Amino acid sequence: MEHCAPFGFAPGDLIDTPLGLRAVVLGVKYAFPEDLTGGVLWVRYALSEKEAPIENPSVLTGYKRASATEHLWREVDKLNAAAAGKQRARDADDARKRSEEAVELAKMEKSLPQTVKKPAVKKTAEEVAAPSTTEGKENANSKARA
Repeated sequence: MEHCAPFGFAPGDLIDTPLGLRAVVLGVKYAFPEDLTGGVLWVRYALSEKEAPIENPSVLTGYKRASATEHLWREVDKLNAAAAGKQRARDADDARKRSEEAVELAKMEKSLPQTVKKPAVKKTAEEVAAPSTTEGKENANSKARA
């Protein structure tokens, strides 16, 4: 963090460039680790995810730290994204459990003895009013025998 101090920014700071781009400070890169002079500030641009150096934004005009509100909204967005990821994981876990329960239920139903029952067929009003031909034949046979 003290390496970024001469540049006027801290790692993780959101900065606005003179061109209107938003960047996140990654840190400072020095030519030689022993020599802490002449380093460049490295940033990652927000929309493109490209990383690039900025020579010395403290002496160049137009580079400024984003407002504290912007930093807070960034943290809120991170928390919301993490919560959404956890919710997706919970939903996937619930779906997996329901699927496993359905498979177990299907296995249990397969192992139960099967009893075959003919479904009850409802007669329509016409069938009730007019006796079927087999019923008529049975009635005629019974009358003939008597």
